[in-house]
Amino acid sequence: MNPIVKPALLRRAACVLVAQAGLIGLSFGQEQHPLQHQLSGTWHYWFEDNDAREIEEDVSIDPSVLTDAAKAYQETFDPERDDPQHSCRPVGTPNLTRVPFALEIVNLGDKLYILSALLGSTRRIYLDDNGPEPDFSNQYGFSTGIWENDMLVVTTTHISEQPFIGSEGLPYSGDPDAHVIERYHLEDDGQTLVNEITVVDPRYYIGGAHLQIAWKKSDAPIIIDDCFLATY
Repeated sequence: MNPIVKPALLRRAACVLVAQAGLIGLSFGQEQHPLQHQLSGTWHYWFEDNDAREIEEDVSIDPSVLTDAAKAYQETFDPERDDPQHSCRPVGTPNLTRVPFALEIVNLGDKLYILSALLGSTRRIYLDDNGPEPDFSNQYGFSTGIWENDMLVVTTTHISEQPFIGSEGLPYSGDPDAHVIERYHLEDDGQTLVNEITVVDPRYYIGGAHLQIAWKKSDAPIIIDDCFLATY
């Protein structure tokens, strides 16, 4: 018998193996922020009562911050051609934590892994400057995090050029001075995770582009979306 294993299951298994491998090398003597362990687990985008959100979300960009270059990009943007989700391609940073899909966060002490239900895409965040020196760009970039009081501030550099909000045709230049800052904090006794996102990209955004999104803690596992073409 030759059972068929879905690609999503393979990705999920790979993520688990990565986490287990990381745990083997984890320094148990390393001191963690008291809130770090509360980030672990599954976070679902949809609230139990969709009509009574406790967090005011902002998942669109204020048009007034767009430069002329950004407006020109939008004019030529074709969602079916240029939006990664329309062709089942992985989305990059920060779109991965902006789209309405569940997340699973794995805490390895010196780093965090964020697994998205969207195609099983995975980000790695190095904590306290313990990561390697990046030498190339990719769609997820190179992320480092540091705790500032009760807020985890994640800075991501080396993100390649891409539409970071494909549905609106909003671009990310990939220029050397472009980067993304995410500020994660917990509310409701650790049951709500809020991410305040700032996209710093002078070519396209005046003073930066700002977003906010939130998730609720869940005991249910995430279900990997293997993507259905042209349904987003």
